[in-house]
Amino acid sequence: MRWKLLDFFRQEVQALASAVAFFSRFPLRPRPFDLERGVFYLPLLALVFGALLYGVGTLLEDLLDPLLLGALLLSVQYWGTNYFHFDGLIDTADALAAHVSISERLRLLKTPEVGVLGFLFGFFFLLTEFLMVATFVREALWWAIFLRPLVGRLVMLLVGFLGEPAKREGLGLLFLKSRRWRLLMTQLFWVPVFYLYPLPALGLICLGPLMLECWRHNFGGLTGDLLGATEELAEWIFSLALTIGLGLGSW
Repeated sequence: MRWKLLDFFRQEVQALASAVAFFSRFPLRPRPFDLERGVFYLPLLALVFGALLYGVGTLLEDLLDPLLLGALLLSVQYWGTNYFHFDGLIDTADALAAHVSISERLRLLKTPEVGVLGFLFGFFFLLTEFLMVATFVREALWWAIFLRPLVGRLVMLLVGFLGEPAKREGLGLLFLKSRRWRLLMTQLFWVPVFYLYPLPALGLICLGPLMLECWRHNFGGLTGDLLGATEELAEWIFSLALTIGLGLGSW
């Protein structure tokens, strides 16, 4: 029994290291590489980055202008982990802009070039996200900055749990091969989000199936790029909901 527990613990540590190595810039090289188990640890990775953003923000809030600090926090987040998902968002925008068949859209997702519409979408996406994060800094809404990375990954995992792969290769298939009960367990991390921001959290859980239906209709299922786009859009929508709430005096 002791050896079984040790083996289980070793596998989980390798899975955690695999998630950190694949979804962030931490220089880990786990052997063996186990991303199927590793996706289970995405919420934990999100909490670590959320805590980093929280710490940097509260440490520098009296030293930097809210606009400058907001830009710094967003840069840290994208450099550390969100660059990976942002790439999927831009590819998705390019593919959706093309009036072509599903198979052609899937091909466009794999091309390395960025189209004009994808570039413009990415520019205005980052601009509005920066303005919302700067607003959170100005209003000292540090828990929102802490939870943003977690919310995006929870919606991504929810969509992954409910969806099916669009093709029999690539990251989307590897992600979706993860044991479904492990993906479902990650949804327990919604508890702190519901405690602090119940309405935005409920809205995002309801939005997840709608986003999945959009991917099914336009791409025939899920891919790694679409999962990345899901994560980015969920963070943006969560931020928008909180910004509107600030305007209404809700937070």
